[in-house]
Amino acid sequence: ESSPPAPPLKEKYIYTKREHTVDPLVDDCNKVIDYLNEVTGSQYKHSDTSRKPIHARLSDGFTVEDCKKVIRNRWKHWQGTEMQQYMRPDTLFRPSKFEAYLNSGDPIRPRDKRNTLLNYKEENVAHVNLENISLSLDEL
Repeated sequence: ESSPPAPPLKEKYIYTKREHTVDPLVDDCNKVIDYLNEVTGSQYKHSDTSRKPIHARLSDGFTVEDCKKVIRNRWKHWQGTEMQQYMRPDTLFRPSKFEAYLNSGDPIRPRDKRNTLLNYKEENVAHVNLENISLSLDEL
């Protein structure tokens, strides 16, 4: 007896009205994966597993450049630390973290030495002494 036919291979198409079109986000996902590999030296493949979280963020309306910015921001924060191991698609593009990663700036900035209210508080300057200090709105 012959064995049953093998199931068809999964294709990366969206089927609508008996036509199939290639998902336009697949190329963008691959660009993001290539950039991640370039920045981190990793070797993620253009697989469904790697593409899925990236595809979801692109479908949410984020751009390829947003994805690249997340990779750059996290690399600046995590390179050379224990967190470097989490430079992977499922972590970087997790819906609960992506926007925070996107909006995080440089990890280390030199402390602004202007006379800001925050600096005075941190230096334990007595509150009564603050009334003689003039601060512009830009400094607050």
